[in-house]
Parts: sequence; structure tokens; C-alpha cells
Amino acid sequence: MFYIKNMEKKKLSTLLYILSAGVLLVVAFVYHRETPFMMDDLWYSTNLVTGQPLSGPKDIIESQIWHYLNWGGRSITHTLLQFILMGGEVFADILNICVHVLLAVIMTLFIKKEDKAVSFAEAVVFIIALNPGLFYSIFWQSGSVNYLYSTVWILLFVYIYIREFSDDVKPLMGASVWMVPLGLITGWSNENMGPASFCLAVGVSFYLLIKRKRRIKAWMIEGIVFSFIGSALCILAPGNFVRSEFSESGSVIEAVRNRFISMLTAGCAYLFLSVIILIFLIVISFKYCKVKLDECEISLLVMSVLAFGAMLLSPHFPDRAAFGIMILNTVVSLRLINKITAIYKDFSVYTALLFSFAWVYSLVIIVTRIV
Repeated sequence: MFYIKNMEKKKLSTLLYILSAGVLLVVAFVYHRETPFMMDDLWYSTNLVTGQPLSGPKDIIESQIWHYLNWGGRSITHTLLQFILMGGEVFADILNICVHVLLAVIMTLFIKKEDKAVSFAEAVVFIIALNPGLFYSIFWQSGSVNYLYSTVWILLFVYIYIREFSDDVKPLMGASVWMVPLGLITGWSNENMGPASFCLAVGVSFYLLIKRKRRIKAWMIEGIVFSFIGSALCILAPGNFVRSEFSESGSVIEAVRNRFISMLTAGCAYLFLSVIILIFLIVISFKYCKVKLDECEISLLVMSVLAFGAMLLSPHFPDRAAFGIMILNTVVSLRLINKITAIYKDFSVYTALLFSFAWVYSLVIIVTRIV
């Protein structure tokens, strides 16, 4: 009888988590509808060569060739952006919510738990609550595609390597075929997460080869090669060097000072919430649960540090550029929450409080923007 009551409580708790996440997604969709195409959206809605509204794939191809040579190397995300802009605001808003949900689903792939519904709800909420640049990484269409969307395929790429740590991992059907485009678009996404993904792929592959004495699979090599190619295409685009002439000027001392300040701001402000929660959970794991970080969590944290450090090469570190780093930190936090609650059932009360605060905070910051 006691077992049945506990099962009912668990189902009710899970239902409340899912309903809460659903409410937040509805409110987020309303905010999406209240946010029109603006700023860069208006520019990318045109053929960048002629200045005329986009009329088809030919205009997008022409635009992206010009963009690559004259403005920047994010060809994958900006091509996708222009296709979405052609679909109109309603289409874009619906797609944005779907991608938000998809990213939360991919985050739960890293969770070793049969019932992932609660982790999914937590991921949905944390994507907003811990977001260092909510408007510019989710609700602004150009930012959404560059950060929210790209993190979906980047995290999927990362997961495919991370899953290899399992001793009983199942073979991936057709991986040697689809890893080529996945690796390419992962590297060719943005300047910090792309190279960091490449480094993770190299690190995991060599770890499995040297420490586990496992054979490196063909698709793992393909992922490494094509993520490197994608990263090189993104970073070495002629347009980046053209654009840098307009974005950075002054003495070397000023440049160093500005980059130091931007990195400090990112670490102490943009990533503050996700890092504080992560540190708290690591301390609880070590001190009270005697659980150390595993290979997956260490790999994700190393990638997070590399993605953060890569921004030292950029003249600016906008808040939205910390989005992917925040997601990596959050995935590790979700894993630790599940590990801790598996040992101390009462800890679920504290995670419920954290979820509630995050949910309320998310609602407040979205609603205040709407009204």
C-alpha cells in the first residue's frame, strides 16, 4: 500500500513538472509572437547583394557567398536563418518553440535515468532561467538560429561521442554516412563551440584508444576531420577579416584590456547562475555522496572551459555567445542532480525548490518583457 502511494506521488510530481514546463513554453510562445523580425533579421530577409527581398534559394546562395567573403563565416546558421525568415514570423515562432523542446530532449540524452520526464522539464526551464542573454539567444530570430538552433546539432554531435564511454554502447546505424554532414555543420556553426566540439571529439577518441584500449571507429575519425574542416571554414572566412577592420581598433594595450574585461564579465555575470549551481552540486556530490565526476561530466566541463577560453580570440564576448557554455554546464548539473537524488531521496525537495524558483524567475522575466 505504501509503495502504491509513493508511486502515485511520483506520478503526480512528474505531471506537475511537465505541466509547469508546458506553461512556460506557452508563455514563451506568446513572447515570440510579440517579438517581430528586427535588426539583423531585416537585413538577412533580403538578398545581401541586391538589397531586394528574398525570393528563393538562389537569392540565399548568392547572399551567403557574399556574406562569407565580406562579413563572416557562419554560413550554416545564416543560410538556415534566411530560409526561416522567408517562412514568415508565425512559422519562425512555432519553429523556435519546437527547437527549444528539441534541445531539452537532447539534454536529457545525457541523463542515466529511466524516467527522464522530470529532467526534461528542468531542462526546458533552465534554458530560460540560466540563459545569459535571453532575448538575443532565443527570442531575437537571428540570435536564436545562431545559438539556440546551433546548440541542438552541436550537443547531438557531443552526445554521440560521449555515449562511447559506455561499455555496452550499441552501434549507430549509418554513422559513417551522416557523421560527415553532422561534423561539418558542428564545426561550421560558431567560433567557440565549433572548435571546442572538435577538441572534445579528439579527446574522447584518444582516451578510448589509450585508456580503454578500444578501437577508434571510422565515424569517430570522420567527425574529427569534418568538425575541424567546418571550424576552419568558419574561422578563416575572408569576411571575418574584413569585418574585424570595423570592429576593433586602438592600441594593443587597449585590445588586451578590453578582452580581459569582456572575459571577466562573461565569467562573473553571464555564466554566474549556471556556474554557481554547478559548483554547489559538485560540492554536494563530493562531500556528502562521495560521488566523483565521471568521464562524461569531465569531458563536458573541459569542453565548456575550452569554449569559454576560445572567446579570448574574439574582440567582443556578447552575452549570447555564452549560451552554449551555459548548456554544457546545465547538462552536467542535471546529471549530478539525478546522481544525488538516487542516493538521498530527500534531496528531491531541494531540486523541486530550485526548479520552482527557476520557473517563477523565467515567468517574471518573460512576462515583464511582454507587458
